[in-house]
Amino acid sequence: MTNQHTSEERKFQPIDWRNELSPRAAKLNEAAIICDLCLPWTAENLHARSGVLEGYAAAGGTYTSLSCGFGDMAGFEGTMRHVALERQRIRNNPEAIVQVGSVAEIRAAKRDGRLAASFNLQGSDPLGGETAMVEVYYLLGVRQMLFCYNQRNMAGDGCHERTDSGLSRFGVELVREMNRVGMIIDCTHTGYRTTMEIMDLSEDPVIFSHSNPRALYDHGRNITDEQIKRSAETGGLVGVNGFGAFLSADGQDASPAKIARNIDHIVQLVGPEHAALGFDAVYTPEITYGRMMTKKTSYPDYPQPPWDFLLPHRVPELTQEFVDLGYSDEAILGILGENFLRVAGAVWK
Repeated sequence: MTNQHTSEERKFQPIDWRNELSPRAAKLNEAAIICDLCLPWTAENLHARSGVLEGYAAAGGTYTSLSCGFGDMAGFEGTMRHVALERQRIRNNPEAIVQVGSVAEIRAAKRDGRLAASFNLQGSDPLGGETAMVEVYYLLGVRQMLFCYNQRNMAGDGCHERTDSGLSRFGVELVREMNRVGMIIDCTHTGYRTTMEIMDLSEDPVIFSHSNPRALYDHGRNITDEQIKRSAETGGLVGVNGFGAFLSADGQDASPAKIARNIDHIVQLVGPEHAALGFDAVYTPEITYGRMMTKKTSYPDYPQPPWDFLLPHRVPELTQEFVDLGYSDEAILGILGENFLRVAGAVWK
């Protein structure tokens, strides 16, 4: 199975993966509640993603978190409009997709053969400078939020910012309000010192929904072992990213074997209960390439595209990789989804 690099070619194709797996891997993949903690879902060119959400369930996926506030770019009004339209789109397709806000609803979606979805904000600018908006977004279905997206904002510094200044006073209040409301704090894309201060302050588990170990590839978007350990100490987890530019210098290898190696680094460091999936899958690569190659203040020093991306229909191959690594059934089911359900159950209200 190979990845392609145009929108038309990157649709889910029905596959009979059972014949390609060992009996144990096939059984585990079928039983698992498979959770993908980040699906970029910008308002740009949404027509090119027709069938993507439906294809998640067809490929065995159970839950995904849709990024409706992307990269601190849409602002308050644009993000609210996007969330409203996605709520409507999900509501109009009840046979295939259901919006969820609890672990029980995700498990019910698995039983019903439907895809469960909630929303996330990639950056806190859509709050419009008001921590009171956290509760409003939560009521609309936003269940996790990044503090920053690569650059500095009102909450703190991003991972590609020139400085590493940590949380602002607004950011401190934001930690407290997200804890109060029950929204998962996500430190992906956020600067090192800002993430460490967030994790020191938070009373709830803190996650990195789509971040890779910097020890395996030294890229500014990846995270240090110290960050991984601190997240685990909060009871959180790291969802490993399938975005080729964060996996190797040329961006050309986002294979299941490569993803498994990154997950295994986390497993060996803090245990399998703190590893998860956050593919950050790209279905409109031409838009992604254009944005990331021209917006250099937010995306500095990235390799020239095209890049490889792991799409969620390759999870069965990833399950086989875990079996081959000698992981227990409990560890595999945890990485595929149960670890995230544990965190969600501890935070969501």
